[in-house]
Amino acid sequence: MPLAFLAEANPITLLAGANLASGLLGANAATSAAQTQANAAQAGQQQLQQNFQNLSPNYNPYIQTGQTGLNQLNNAIPSLAQGFGTQQFNQNLAPNYAFQLQQGQNATNAANNATGGLIGGNALTGRKLHSKYCTKCLSKRI
Repeated sequence: MPLAFLAEANPITLLAGANLASGLLGANAATSAAQTQANAAQAGQQQLQQNFQNLSPNYNPYIQTGQTGLNQLNNAIPSLAQGFGTQQFNQNLAPNYAFQLQQGQNATNAANNATGGLIGGNALTGRKLHSKYCTKCLSKRI
């Protein structure tokens, strides 16, 4: 009988042997689990790299558009950093100025039309003063 020696063996020796065998099996299992985990992590990294390589050409148009816009902004910095003067207002770079001026002049014209087209000195003076007021506001903003 092959296992007959176990009946005669010391119980402490049997326990030590069982513990040793259990430890070896546990160590092998832990090593195997660690290797499985490492392999899974490596496979995940490879998949991410492959996805990046497959998708990155799709982003090129957006990257180029952003780079073009950035270059245009960098080229425009000198004009963006200069002061805003009368010339810029005359070029209609501040549409609010032209809008306010036009609204005031239209209101004066509407008042003149309401009187049958009779334009008196007060109406002309009001139009002139409004234009002066807009210019004064302009000079405060410069």
